[in-house]
Amino acid sequence: MLLLWQSGKRACQAVMSQSVDKLPELVQQHHVFWQSQVQRVQDCYGITTWAYRVTSFYFVQLIWRQQFSAGS
Repeated sequence: MLLLWQSGKRACQAVMSQSVDKLPELVQQHHVFWQSQVQRVQDCYGITTWAYRVTSFYFVQLIWRQQFSAGS
């Protein structure tokens, strides 16, 4: 959280030090940066859920096989 605040503070200082005509460009850069961060989180989440699904499927198969072999 502190890191987030510091990056926000740095961005704010950068904006303050720039001339007004450069503001849209800076805002755009900041927007692109945050979009990439969000994308990274979504990718990570996607990989994690995929890994969880594969693992749980494997364990279900394993348990089912054990039950089946014990039953016969």
